[in-house]
Order: sequence, then C-alpha cells, then structure tokens
Amino acid sequence: MTHLEEKALETSPITPLCWFRKVDDTFVILHPNNDPRTLLGHLDYRKTQMQFTLEEETNQQISFLDVLVQKDNNDKLQTTVYRKPTHLHVPTQINTFTMPPTIHLKSRKELSQPLRDELTTSVLRNNI
Repeated sequence: MTHLEEKALETSPITPLCWFRKVDDTFVILHPNNDPRTLLGHLDYRKTQMQFTLEEETNQQISFLDVLVQKDNNDKLQTTVYRKPTHLHVPTQINTFTMPPTIHLKSRKELSQPLRDELTTSVLRNNI
C-alpha cells in the first residue's frame, strides 16, 4: 500500500496537506480550494485492485477509526473518542477472549506424559 500511495501522490494533481493511513483507512486534509473528488478520481484511475471511497466532513466533523475530529471556529482540529451510534456502552468481560497458555520449554519431551496430556486438554478446553 505504501508504494501505491507514494506513486499516486507523486503524480497527483493535488498535494494533500496531510495524509494519515491506518491499515485501509486514510485521513486526508486538502486545501479548501481543492476538490476531494479530483484526488479520488486520480487514485481510482490507477487501475489497482483497490477501490477508494470518499467520506467528507459533515457539520465540521468526521470520524476516523475511534476518533471524532472536529473543526472549531478558528479552524483548529479538536479530537474526542468516537462511539458509533450502535455502541451499547457495555464493557467487554475480561474472560470473553482467552488465549491458549504459552509454554516456554526447550522441548515438550521434558514433560511427563500425564502432564503433556493435561496441557493438551487444557489448551483445547480454552479454545472452545
């Protein structure tokens, strides 16, 4: 993705003021005189397997990942935690996800057979 971005931005008719990417989400700030659809068209024109979409700010705010970015009256950016409208405000229980136990041994042969059987049973039980 980085190579694609570098090549696309090198040839873009618009130079973004800021470009932040996290996996497949990109936060871009353009100069107010630039049309974001021009940049979107340039990215989509590159004929890659990826398809870009555009989400513009509404009411001077936009969400990016779990952050709500808001523009204040002085055009400064303020951030707060973003919760989707479907968020239930229910904390996740600490035991809802269990990792199998990690064993740091040079060799499993160092364990007796009953202990190896118990560890295998324990790992299988924790993965269910």
